[in-house]
Amino acid sequence: MFAPGSADGFKSVVGPRWDEAAAVQYDATVTLCRDLMRRFRIAADRVTLHGETPGEATLCPGKNFPRDSFFKDMRRA
Repeated sequence: MFAPGSADGFKSVVGPRWDEAAAVQYDATVTLCRDLMRRFRIAADRVTLHGETPGEATLCPGKNFPRDSFFKDMRRA
């Protein structure tokens, strides 16, 4: 997951507004997604971000969300 100051972590994406709450929230989101995937047998390739879901008109979760790292972490066993 992400650690403050990591080379590929959330800190480098978000910049100076980084705080520990962001890491906790990110980790909780990954954990929740992994649990729901396991519980409801959802394949990783069926998971999308809110703003990438067909028919949605939102910019969530925003340009600063570490999309690639999220999907990598979500697929991690």
